[in-house]
Amino acid sequence: MKITYLLACTVFVLAGIKTYGQESPGLSLPDLWEEAFSNYPSLEAYRSQQRQADFNQRLTRNQYLPEVYLQAQTSLGTQNAISGSFFPLAGLYNVSGSELNGTSNHGTNTFGSVIMDWKFLQFGKQKKSQEAAKIISSQAMHRLNVEQLRMQAEISRTYFQFFYYQGMEHWAQNNTERVR
Repeated sequence: MKITYLLACTVFVLAGIKTYGQESPGLSLPDLWEEAFSNYPSLEAYRSQQRQADFNQRLTRNQYLPEVYLQAQTSLGTQNAISGSFFPLAGLYNVSGSELNGTSNHGTNTFGSVIMDWKFLQFGKQKKSQEAAKIISSQAMHRLNVEQLRMQAEISRTYFQFFYYQGMEHWAQNNTERVR
């Protein structure tokens, strides 16, 4: 118990002592870059262009998958020239008429259909459009990287100019004090 109490008192005493040393540095250059990358509006515009190009690339890839249409239908029709179900294939019609003996009976019709539309003969159009979408996505990524590099160069130049001018100011103050 004594050791815990002594250790706690030592920590509180040491925490209250101010240390004198070098000034705490502001932001480092990589920190400034990250701050600019997260807040600069032109980079957000380039990021959105890159996201759009990636979505376009996925859409282009998905356009060449087969499309499947499903239909299930049940209807009630009569044999008195009232049409029943609709069957969605061209050239097939559901035509009903009255029976020869004149009695009218009703009946239910149930149809199901599956239509698959797959355009697999495009003579190289699929491959070329996917390559074009990939190139556009790559260009968007490179434009983002170029803008980030331009910003890094500008921020670095400003950062080093700040320290240069700060040193020159310190030098001028020392010269002024020396001359007095």
